[in-house]
Amino acid sequence: MSFSNGNRFNGKQLNVYYIDPLAPFFNRIIERRKLDLPKITFGFIEYLSAFVPNRASLIIVQNALDHSKSPLKGILECIESLEIEGVLYLRHFRNEAETEKYIGFHQYNISIENNDIIIWNKETKTNINYFLRDFAEIKTSTCGNEVIAVITKKQELTNGLIDCKKDIANLSYEYMGIIQKLNRVSFTFSYQWNYFKFRIIQLFMQQFSWKIRQNIKNIIKRISFTTKPRNKK
Repeated sequence: MSFSNGNRFNGKQLNVYYIDPLAPFFNRIIERRKLDLPKITFGFIEYLSAFVPNRASLIIVQNALDHSKSPLKGILECIESLEIEGVLYLRHFRNEAETEKYIGFHQYNISIENNDIIIWNKETKTNINYFLRDFAEIKTSTCGNEVIAVITKKQELTNGLIDCKKDIANLSYEYMGIIQKLNRVSFTFSYQWNYFKFRIIQLFMQQFSWKIRQNIKNIIKRISFTTKPRNKK
């Protein structure tokens, strides 16, 4: 979690909310290490408007949208949460799913084509500029391997683009699935074992420099990709 954006501008205090689905874990780290950092609020980008207390003037999504379950839904929720002329700032590494070989959360790519922001994977491709043409103004740019989009809200979203009843149903089913999974003995054992392995690896890796850790990480990725069989559709 990055706090690099700060909470003051031109000497004025800003009302900043940090929102992340892993908020309880980040907050635990902050408490354990007694860090002088603001607490993080729990929330999903796909349902952001339900977690934002007031209309925001600026929403920053950095290296997170391509990890979400539905990037397009996340963008719509951000637009819904903004005031008119509010800005959604997106900054992501180009085509992370391709880079990460579609492993884990990396299921979507973000790129720029003809100055339009594109979200795509092997099954879908969405031109965000075209999709939001009636509601927002979008400017795109790049910085090295990063893709940047500045989306300024011009109008409220059309009714029906965000279906609250469907959202409630989806969340309910996801919650039920999580509860069922957590109640399995096999899952509990697997989780504890994997956590133990993670802690051992983490302690081992901390003995090396950042550059060496990155090299080891890249080697592990390549090995995982070459040995892990693809699911047949």
